Amino acid sequence: MKVTINKVHTEWFDVYRSALKTRNLKPIPDKVVSSEWKNKIILAEHSPIRKFFFSIDIDLTPSFVQTHLVRHKHGIEHFVSSMRNDLTGIEGAKITRETLNSMEIFVNIQGLINISRKRLCNNSHKETINVWSNVIYTIAAIEQEIAAKCVPECIYRGFCPEIKKCGFSKSENYLTQLKEYRN
Repeated sequence: MKVTINKVHTEWFDVYRSALKTRNLKPIPDKVVSSEWKNKIILAEHSPIRKFFFSIDIDLTPSFVQTHLVRHKHGIEHFVSSMRNDLTGIEGAKITRETLNSMEIFVNIQGLINISRKRLCNNSHKETINVWSNVIYTIAAIEQEIAAKCVPECIYRGFCPEIKKCGFSKSENYLTQLKEYRN
């Protein structure tokens, strides 16, 4: 598997400007947006975060993992490589759920948060957790504040809402991660 960020489509100043617009305020020209402000607006999930987009390639992943990811539709567009035998040269009968494939996603911060809530959960398939963790890890290299708010549902909500619980929410590690998320 390989995750590559092709492009970040937005500057933080654009998010800041939109946030001020919602309050009828004028932006300070050439303002450098602080890490503290980024953390606050991402955690609050105010609408301007939906303006910040990434184009990301997710290559060499099992087809079934892509199926898990394309279930998400808010704040994200998926461009999955066709597996048609006339385009790939692979016989249809040889294509399985394990067949490696590639996709590109166009996703905003809200989409990353929403997908992380489900795909970083221990109830998700281990391969899906691995792929999505790599997406978030790759984002962390350039936008740590965003990655820090991409957490599983139990951390996001402060409790586990799953019918079949994995037990993580009763661990010390859970309490540590919950505290980090809230700070």
